[in-house]
Amino acid sequence: VLAQENIPDDQYAHGFSYIAASYVKFLEGAGARVVPVRINRTEEEYAHIFNAINGLLLPGGDVNIQTSQYSRAAKIFYDLALKANDAGDYFPIWGTCQGFQQLSVLTANKNLLTITDTKAVALPLTLTPGSLSFHSFSRSVLFLFTLLLQQLFLSLFSD
Repeated sequence: VLAQENIPDDQYAHGFSYIAASYVKFLEGAGARVVPVRINRTEEEYAHIFNAINGLLLPGGDVNIQTSQYSRAAKIFYDLALKANDAGDYFPIWGTCQGFQQLSVLTANKNLLTITDTKAVALPLTLTPGSLSFHSFSRSVLFLFTLLLQQLFLSLFSD
Protein backbone atom coordinates (compact mmCIF):
# COMPACT_ATOMS: atom_id res chain seq x y z
CA VAL A 1 0.00 0.00 0.00
CA LEU A 2 1.41 3.35 -1.05
CA ALA A 3 1.50 5.99 1.67
CA GLN A 4 0.55 9.59 1.03
CA GLU A 5 1.20 12.99 2.52
CA ASN A 6 -0.93 14.17 5.38
CA ILE A 7 -3.28 17.00 4.50
CA PRO A 8 -1.71 20.34 5.53
CA ASP A 9 -3.07 21.76 8.78
CA ASP A 10 -4.70 18.46 9.79
CA GLN A 11 -4.75 18.77 13.57
CA TYR A 12 -5.03 15.00 13.99
CA ALA A 13 -2.14 14.08 11.70
CA HIS A 14 0.98 12.54 13.19
CA GLY A 15 4.08 12.65 11.03
CA PHE A 16 4.47 13.50 7.36
CA SER A 17 2.58 10.60 5.74
CA TYR A 18 0.05 7.88 6.50
CA ILE A 19 -1.64 4.70 5.32
CA ALA A 20 -5.26 4.26 6.37
CA ALA A 21 -5.72 1.13 8.48
CA SER A 22 -8.82 0.21 6.47
CA TYR A 23 -6.67 -0.58 3.40
CA VAL A 24 -4.35 -2.76 5.45
CA LYS A 25 -7.26 -4.64 7.02
CA PHE A 26 -8.96 -5.04 3.62
CA LEU A 27 -5.87 -6.66 2.11
CA GLU A 28 -5.08 -8.78 5.16
CA GLY A 29 -8.68 -9.97 5.20
CA ALA A 30 -8.13 -11.29 1.68
CA GLY A 31 -4.99 -13.14 2.80
CA ALA A 32 -2.36 -10.67 1.62
CA ARG A 33 0.73 -9.71 3.54
CA VAL A 34 0.85 -5.92 3.48
CA VAL A 35 4.04 -3.98 2.84
CA PRO A 36 3.92 -0.23 3.51
CA VAL A 37 5.48 1.75 0.66
CA ARG A 38 6.64 5.08 2.03
CA ILE A 39 6.89 8.26 0.07
CA ASN A 40 10.07 10.36 -0.27
CA ARG A 41 12.27 7.40 -1.21
CA THR A 42 14.80 7.13 -4.02
CA GLU A 43 14.06 5.37 -7.29
CA GLU A 44 16.57 2.68 -6.29
CA GLU A 45 14.69 2.06 -3.04
CA TYR A 46 11.40 1.82 -4.95
CA ALA A 47 12.96 -0.61 -7.45
CA HIS A 48 14.14 -2.78 -4.55
CA ILE A 49 10.64 -2.76 -3.02
CA PHE A 50 9.07 -3.48 -6.42
CA ASN A 51 11.18 -6.62 -6.78
CA ALA A 52 10.10 -7.80 -3.32
CA ILE A 53 6.31 -7.43 -3.72
CA ASN A 54 3.75 -8.78 -6.18
CA GLY A 55 1.25 -5.92 -6.46
CA LEU A 56 0.48 -2.39 -5.28
CA LEU A 57 -2.60 -0.65 -3.96
CA LEU A 58 -2.95 3.09 -4.58
CA PRO A 59 -5.37 4.29 -1.91
CA GLY A 60 -7.88 7.08 -2.04
CA GLY A 61 -7.02 10.38 -0.43
CA ASP A 62 -6.64 14.06 -1.06
CA VAL A 63 -3.21 14.89 -2.47
CA ASN A 64 -2.22 16.45 -5.78
CA ILE A 65 -2.17 13.71 -8.42
CA GLN A 66 0.47 15.51 -10.46
CA THR A 67 2.90 17.09 -8.00
CA SER A 68 2.73 15.13 -4.72
CA GLN A 69 5.24 12.59 -3.49
CA TYR A 70 2.38 10.09 -3.76
CA SER A 71 2.10 10.78 -7.50
CA ARG A 72 5.90 10.61 -7.91
CA ALA A 73 6.07 7.18 -6.25
CA ALA A 74 2.98 5.97 -8.14
CA LYS A 75 4.61 6.90 -11.45
CA ILE A 76 7.80 5.03 -10.59
CA PHE A 77 5.84 1.89 -9.69
CA TYR A 78 3.59 2.31 -12.74
CA ASP A 79 6.61 2.45 -15.06
CA LEU A 80 8.20 -0.57 -13.36
CA ALA A 81 4.91 -2.49 -13.65
CA LEU A 82 4.67 -1.73 -17.37
CA LYS A 83 8.17 -3.09 -17.92
CA ALA A 84 7.46 -6.18 -15.84
CA ASN A 85 4.14 -6.84 -17.59
CA ASP A 86 5.78 -6.43 -21.00
CA ALA A 87 8.32 -9.05 -19.93
CA GLY A 88 5.54 -11.45 -18.92
CA ASP A 89 5.76 -10.80 -15.18
CA TYR A 90 2.23 -9.88 -14.10
CA PHE A 91 2.29 -6.99 -11.58
CA PRO A 92 -1.17 -5.61 -10.78
CA ILE A 93 -1.77 -2.08 -9.50
CA TRP A 94 -5.14 -1.42 -7.92
CA GLY A 95 -6.39 2.14 -7.54
CA THR A 96 -9.21 3.07 -5.20
CA CYS A 97 -10.87 6.47 -5.67
CA GLN A 98 -7.94 8.89 -5.95
CA GLY A 99 -5.70 5.92 -6.70
CA PHE A 100 -7.85 5.16 -9.75
CA GLN A 101 -7.65 8.81 -10.77
CA GLN A 102 -3.87 8.59 -10.42
CA LEU A 103 -3.82 5.56 -12.72
CA SER A 104 -5.88 7.43 -15.33
CA VAL A 105 -3.42 10.35 -15.26
CA LEU A 106 -0.46 7.98 -15.58
CA THR A 107 -2.08 6.02 -18.40
CA ALA A 108 -3.10 9.11 -20.40
CA ASN A 109 0.18 10.86 -19.57
CA LYS A 110 -1.87 13.96 -18.72
CA ASN A 111 -4.70 14.98 -16.44
CA LEU A 112 -8.01 14.39 -18.23
CA LEU A 113 -10.08 14.64 -15.05
CA THR A 114 -12.75 17.32 -14.71
CA ILE A 115 -14.69 18.54 -11.72
CA THR A 116 -18.38 17.64 -11.74
CA ASP A 117 -21.25 18.02 -9.32
CA THR A 118 -22.32 14.40 -9.81
CA LYS A 119 -23.26 12.55 -6.64
CA ALA A 120 -24.79 9.13 -5.97
CA VAL A 121 -25.05 8.06 -9.61
CA ALA A 122 -24.87 4.33 -10.26
CA LEU A 123 -23.66 3.43 -13.74
CA PRO A 124 -23.53 -0.06 -15.26
CA LEU A 125 -20.31 -1.91 -15.89
CA THR A 126 -20.48 -3.30 -19.40
CA LEU A 127 -17.92 -6.01 -20.02
CA THR A 128 -16.77 -6.31 -23.62
CA PRO A 129 -15.75 -9.66 -25.15
CA GLY A 130 -12.10 -8.62 -24.76
CA SER A 131 -12.51 -8.12 -21.01
CA LEU A 132 -12.57 -11.88 -20.49
CA SER A 133 -8.97 -12.04 -21.66
CA PHE A 134 -7.90 -9.42 -19.08
CA HIS A 135 -5.95 -11.30 -16.43
CA SER A 136 -7.83 -10.02 -13.36
CA PHE A 137 -11.32 -10.17 -14.83
CA SER A 138 -10.94 -13.61 -16.38
CA ARG A 139 -10.43 -15.22 -12.98
CA SER A 140 -13.22 -13.18 -11.40
CA VAL A 141 -15.72 -13.99 -14.12
CA LEU A 142 -14.93 -17.70 -13.90
CA PHE A 143 -15.27 -17.57 -10.09
CA LEU A 144 -18.62 -15.74 -10.28
CA PHE A 145 -19.89 -18.09 -12.98
CA THR A 146 -18.98 -21.06 -10.77
CA LEU A 147 -20.82 -19.54 -7.81
CA LEU A 148 -23.91 -18.91 -9.92
CA LEU A 149 -23.91 -22.50 -11.17
CA GLN A 150 -23.57 -23.77 -7.60
CA GLN A 151 -26.52 -21.62 -6.50
CA LEU A 152 -28.59 -22.82 -9.45
CA PHE A 153 -27.72 -26.46 -8.69
CA LEU A 154 -28.64 -26.04 -5.00
CA SER A 155 -31.94 -24.36 -5.84
CA LEU A 156 -32.89 -27.10 -8.33
CA PHE A 157 -32.08 -30.03 -6.07
CA SER A 158 -32.91 -28.77 -2.60
CA ASP A 159 -36.14 -29.50 -0.75
